[in-house]
Amino acid sequence: MNRLVTVAAIAIAFTALAPLGRAEESTPPAVDAADGLTLEEAVALALAENPRIRIASSGEAVAVARLRQAQSAWLPQIGISESFTRGDNPVYVFGTLLEQGTFGPDNFDPKFLNDPPELDNYRLSVSARLPIFDQLRRWSSISIAGVDVEQAKLQSEAARQMLRSYTIRAYYGVLIAEAREEVASDAVRAAESAVESIRSRYETGLVVQSDLLAAEVQLSNFREQLIAAQGDALIAHTSLANVVGVPSATPLRVTAKLTETAFPEAPYAELLATALGRRADVRIATLNRRQAALGSRMAKGQFLPRVDTFANWGKSGETIGEQNDDMVVGLSVSWNLLDPGRVHRMSEARAEELAAEAGADQVRNDAELDILAAHNRFMTAKQRLAVGESTQAQAAEAARIVRDRYDAGLTTITEVLRADTAAVAARLARLAASYDYTTGYAELLRATGQFDSIAPFVAGETR
Repeated sequence: MNRLVTVAAIAIAFTALAPLGRAEESTPPAVDAADGLTLEEAVALALAENPRIRIASSGEAVAVARLRQAQSAWLPQIGISESFTRGDNPVYVFGTLLEQGTFGPDNFDPKFLNDPPELDNYRLSVSARLPIFDQLRRWSSISIAGVDVEQAKLQSEAARQMLRSYTIRAYYGVLIAEAREEVASDAVRAAESAVESIRSRYETGLVVQSDLLAAEVQLSNFREQLIAAQGDALIAHTSLANVVGVPSATPLRVTAKLTETAFPEAPYAELLATALGRRADVRIATLNRRQAALGSRMAKGQFLPRVDTFANWGKSGETIGEQNDDMVVGLSVSWNLLDPGRVHRMSEARAEELAAEAGADQVRNDAELDILAAHNRFMTAKQRLAVGESTQAQAAEAARIVRDRYDAGLTTITEVLRADTAAVAARLARLAASYDYTTGYAELLRATGQFDSIAPFVAGETR
């Protein structure tokens, strides 16, 4: 049985020669809660650890493996077998003797032909088959698989751009949540000071009890806002941990500070023209049309003949040591003259081609709407931010004037509380506009397929 071992070793060697794919490994940056996390580190960590990236990378690996499978159709199929048979069937014995090269005159004896003795046969066989023309299937399959690889790469790039946008939202979500918590804390401290001041005045008879009660109600409202802000901050930190792909309990701390960064602008028509050439979904839809056309070509190939070549070499003998070799080579041409299903398969392929064309048009329409919405949200946030800056300053000045008038006995506590509430609301509204402006620009880059770098956001960071 040593030869069986040799045959198995040859088969294993052939298998070992097949191309093997290996996923790229990347080392994510370490998370240090003490040092804090910069925006660059957050994005790098997300691109290394977020499951969306691993899913996209796996999709690329699958597409490449399918392409290699399709390309392997150009290589011959080679099989090796070793068999042992024993029998006394007249046809088996007659044919095996011929195969072993031991057929002689005595074997024509009718008694031997009708009732031969048992015969052993050891046979080693190596066979090969190679299609010469397979009705355009190889060309079409390889082209379709190549398109799959292009689509997988586009999907990976779209996932990276989407993840950059998610990371910007999560990172600045933490900054805004912490700022909101600070605003709420300032409001609580100011309200506590006001309550103590009004209580002193009430105890000396300078104000009525309703003023004290109204101030205490406002303090309670501000404390509720602080509690809500603290909860929002916890959620924001958890969201950031989720995006960057670390356990939600990881105590992440961000190092950037909110700054006034002016992002570049471009006309909508220019953005639209750029986006339709760069957006992954639009390009994938175009590739879908190409795949459907290839599918139609493959369906048409069913009407063509098929040409295959084959070869077989073998050795047969009653013992392993003494064997007779033989070989066969040939060429076969087959043509399926009647296959009623071919026409319907062609109709199916054509319908899929039309569907792909319609799908590409729909994706383009959806992309235009997405780009328009992202552009409008960004521009609206910019205007809101400009209005919020003046509103915050005006509300703070109005609150100061009203409080001075109250101290002079020229207005009521109601006006003071209303002014303080408006000042806090103005600060919170400006924070919301700032968040929408920053994340709106990130979403605009994503919508136009241009979110290849976070440089515009890093440039505006303050350590």
